[in-house]
Amino acid sequence: MKRICGVLWVALVFVGCGKGNDGKTSGDLAYDDPDVFHAIPYIEVGPTILDLGFVREGQSSGATLYLRNRGHGNLFVDRIAFAGDSGFSFLWGCQRVDGQSSAQPIPITPQGQELGPSECEPVRIGPNGVFAVDVRFAAGHGDKANATLTLFSNDPRFDAQAGKGLDVELRANWGGPCLKVTPTPIDFGSVVVPKPKVIAVYLESCGDEDVSVSDVRLSEDSSPEFFLQLDALGAFSAANPLVLSPGDSRDFRVAYVPQSVQVDDDGKLLADIGTLLVDSSAPFGIVDVPLVGLGVEPDCAVCEFEVLAAGKSLAEGVSILPMTSLQFKDGSYDPSPGGGIVKRLWTVDQPQGSQQIFDPSAQFKDPKFTPNVIGAYQFKLAVENQDGCRSDCERIIEVRAPEGCLVELTWNTPADLDQTDQCWENADCGTDMDLHIVHPLASGSRKDPTSGQPYGYFDGIFDCFWNNFRPVWRTDHASDPQYQPSLALDDTDGAGPEIFTYTIPEPDLCYRVGVHYYDDHGFGASYPTIRVFIDDSTPVYERTLSKAMQTWDMWDVGKVCCTNVQAPFQEFNTGGGGPVIISKYNPLEP
Repeated sequence: MKRICGVLWVALVFVGCGKGNDGKTSGDLAYDDPDVFHAIPYIEVGPTILDLGFVREGQSSGATLYLRNRGHGNLFVDRIAFAGDSGFSFLWGCQRVDGQSSAQPIPITPQGQELGPSECEPVRIGPNGVFAVDVRFAAGHGDKANATLTLFSNDPRFDAQAGKGLDVELRANWGGPCLKVTPTPIDFGSVVVPKPKVIAVYLESCGDEDVSVSDVRLSEDSSPEFFLQLDALGAFSAANPLVLSPGDSRDFRVAYVPQSVQVDDDGKLLADIGTLLVDSSAPFGIVDVPLVGLGVEPDCAVCEFEVLAAGKSLAEGVSILPMTSLQFKDGSYDPSPGGGIVKRLWTVDQPQGSQQIFDPSAQFKDPKFTPNVIGAYQFKLAVENQDGCRSDCERIIEVRAPEGCLVELTWNTPADLDQTDQCWENADCGTDMDLHIVHPLASGSRKDPTSGQPYGYFDGIFDCFWNNFRPVWRTDHASDPQYQPSLALDDTDGAGPEIFTYTIPEPDLCYRVGVHYYDDHGFGASYPTIRVFIDDSTPVYERTLSKAMQTWDMWDVGKVCCTNVQAPFQEFNTGGGGPVIISKYNPLEP
């Protein structure tokens, strides 16, 4: 694997690199080594004229110059010379001779200066290899600027001893059309066979005139694993080109679908390579961008996790009670050598009305979760390794109703776009509805016009609600919580639930059930759902209001008779069969 080893600035900027493909540094290789030079190198650059377009004063622009070795022998570039206007800068890969770090750049002036063996080891480019040189121009003025970068190498066509090298012309502020293609190069990295990977590529008009794009294609020697997806550009041709005004950009997609893993004679992975060619009216005509992708075996991560309650692992098929805190233990692993899990995501398909979330987040390795309504929770984990190979696993946990009587309130507020958020004390991030379960002995000034009896809501003793969540209704069993009612949760930030439980209710008594909209916190209308369970996880009563409730509305739902098997719930209705909604039910005037 290549690594960046140093930075050299040529007035201007140079970044260096260390080892070649065989593990030797370029300084260890002799030019007459028969194991290295068994054929002739051939240096090419693209583009031959690098036009950085129009750059306003005080701004900068960048482009990439590609050095290619089209020959069959190793190419060594051991010296570069630069002459021209100031403002140009380069990133050049080499091993610095003095061993200094990138914090110690070597400055030289732009006129007739060189960087050679005394500062930098030769850069080696293997057969069919590509070496990228990032070029930038910082405009100190708006005038034309140009420079020449000369590359001295062991290509026999250029006599380096006689001072001959390959010249590359650099331009800026020459005006006219300019085309910039990003990203360059287009590197797909490692992709699992045969999984596709798509990269967005952008065409940008970087000049002060319109630029016309007449063709976008792959070179004939490109690997067949690369595909172009040009639909986003629309129809265009040489006769009817795609025209980009100054500053405009358009994008398309390049896909890479490796079909097999390629290896050399030594068993090392070989990359698929190609070239994207873009024909335009810019001065250098064709922009060529290298493509590279590496097909790898689909060695996926292994997904598995454990669910614990009270520190003990839950066996398959075991059900739990609502509000049981669950701890998840992620045991996933990646069998790939040197691999590891780099991404994970927990999700849950939960019963209607439940808006619970993972604590502290769905990306945490071992989160917690508290199921709060009756029903099945399908917990899922997706893990992904560094090669992008994903694996999934899941587990279903059943939340059952406890023995005795359970009344569950949830609600939906359409204007609250995130009903899973949780507020700190006194924060108003959701709506506040309250569940009320009233004993027949409750009193109050407001009376049911049908029966003439008090509603009993907000009674200080015989209404089980947020301000009296553990009342004592059975004095003969005052010390036993199973003989007393309880409100398990007061939810004030939206969605609920609020849960009333009564394990051993008084025989032959019925209890009034109400829902009070205490405060909308600015979110407006809300729609509650009541479910009633008696010794079973199938509700004996369930209803969601289709009529919206507003702040201080009281839904007088009905009566639950916890020990009456034949008629466990009596619903209250208006003369027309609708729900009984009492408006402006002031909690200060029960």
